[in-house]
Amino acid sequence: MKKVSIETKDKEEVLTDVIQASALEKTALAELIDAEAEDLKRVMDLDDITVDKLIQLQEKVDSVLSTGLELQKSSQADLEATDYKTKKDNSEVLEVEEEIVEVEEDGTKKIKKVITKQKKE
Repeated sequence: MKKVSIETKDKEEVLTDVIQASALEKTALAELIDAEAEDLKRVMDLDDITVDKLIQLQEKVDSVLSTGLELQKSSQADLEATDYKTKKDNSEVLEVEEEIVEVEEDGTKKIKKVITKQKKE
């Protein structure tokens, strides 16, 4: 598993990074949803469309949306972890390790994000 080393930044820089990352995730999710909508349009235009094919496509769309929701939850957790509004003291420096892993559970691919934080000495 790959470990990511993050440079030391002040809280304003960290908050900016989190907001930019969230915006990129939202853009990527919007593009995925748009691609799924295009797939739906193409499938609906097929002459040999069956209920089974529609169900398979719906399962794929559900998987994409579930992954997007998990990313949104992860972004929200990152934003809340900055605790920007309640802590004004910049003297505490944290070392952060982040690990993102794609796993398959019950035939469904999921993305898990593990964040480890500890005080930097």
